[in-house]
Amino acid sequence: MLTIEESGAAEYADTYGSRRGRWDAVDAFEAGEVFERSVTLSDWRRPDGTASDLGEIPGEEDEIAPPGACADLAPDEEQFHEATGNEGASFERSYRRAALVFWPRARLFAVLSQAGLGATLPYLGDLVRRWAAADPDCRGALWRDAHDLAEHMVGRWPKHDWRDTERKEPSEAGQMLGLLADLGDTATIETVLTGIIAGGFGKADTDAIMAALGQLAPLRRVALIELIVAGSAAGSLGACADLLARAAAAWATSGDCDLTGVATRLLAALPSGAARATPPSAWHQSGPAVAAGIVADLVLGLGAIDPVLAERAIEHVLAWPKVYGMDAVLVPAARGLCRLEVVRGAAAALARLRTACLAHLRRRMAEKLAAPTDWRRDSQIPCRCPRCADLARFLADPGASIWVLKAAEAERAHVQHSIRQAGSDVDTTTDRSGRPYRLVCTKNQASHERRLRQRQRDLVAVAELTA
Repeated sequence: MLTIEESGAAEYADTYGSRRGRWDAVDAFEAGEVFERSVTLSDWRRPDGTASDLGEIPGEEDEIAPPGACADLAPDEEQFHEATGNEGASFERSYRRAALVFWPRARLFAVLSQAGLGATLPYLGDLVRRWAAADPDCRGALWRDAHDLAEHMVGRWPKHDWRDTERKEPSEAGQMLGLLADLGDTATIETVLTGIIAGGFGKADTDAIMAALGQLAPLRRVALIELIVAGSAAGSLGACADLLARAAAAWATSGDCDLTGVATRLLAALPSGAARATPPSAWHQSGPAVAAGIVADLVLGLGAIDPVLAERAIEHVLAWPKVYGMDAVLVPAARGLCRLEVVRGAAAALARLRTACLAHLRRRMAEKLAAPTDWRRDSQIPCRCPRCADLARFLADPGASIWVLKAAEAERAHVQHSIRQAGSDVDTTTDRSGRPYRLVCTKNQASHERRLRQRQRDLVAVAELTA
């Protein structure tokens, strides 16, 4: 099925004056200049009439024969849209015709690659599976087919694709690497690693990257890991730390696979001060700057490569508490590492991390947990407006448990926002009897209850860290 879609500017027809108000009348408009035009091929059938697995493939105007064959077609669908705001009248129309499509058999993969990765990845997977199951006499031709298709895919890879490094499933690049590893196509593996993966990847791709690297010679393997870390550590720090830990566990003990350079480069990429381990993309999802898993992977990977580097990593993370928070990052990392039976080469680094975490926990556990003896609460409010000043005086009053604010909606909403922003121990409800409505503020013991819950978590953490 050949589908041509056009859109552009519409003009009012000469007969519009006698039809004023009939906006839904097709003959009230005429198609004007075409701004956009697309040609696609879909709903494929083989010569014997059976369906094909080919998906939607874009076409080019100069591929239609004979030239001008579609110049005078009547549209199958045509819609006009009246002018709105700053936009003039417009039209959309489409043409659908059956077409006979042919190309040299040797160009199959060039044609298929135009359909994008959604079509080529499944096709490549099918080729690799057929190659693995084929008789030895047939395997050579299937291997070459898979290799040729992979080269076409790399050549048409999106140049500015946004990569979600937090995704739970392998990316398209990771899926392709896994297939290439099965195929043993080392040349294309290197192209994908250097040209695509080095620009950013997620932890879900690590299995495929390790399988692909395993197909290469040790020296080349190390060089590529260093290249990947250098190119993607800024935006994929967690994935790089995971890759380093995995590579160190697999190859660090072999004499021909020195990962010291990779470890040093990753250590130098660790964020500090105001820096954050997030990619420059504005589309990156918000979240913690550094996850606990990154620190744990660093200790494991660096320790297996060079224990001194592991100690330097711990020294770095302890020096920047605003980036590597104790409760959000370091304590969970230490607890996870302490659960492991073996932490090769990182005993000293782990001991230092554990000591710092225990000191933090015990310092907080030494604080008293007595419940408030009166109604005085923290009165630090960021806003200094008259209403918030009243709120602050209420919070500081040891004898007042309830404060009622009778005010317009905007003022009530502002006070509620200040309460939430300051984390004040106050519950709010709105009394809608009478006008204006009243905001009823009632003090609670939320801070004390949070400290009680934190004490229980601290006890569990200390028990794990001292087991």
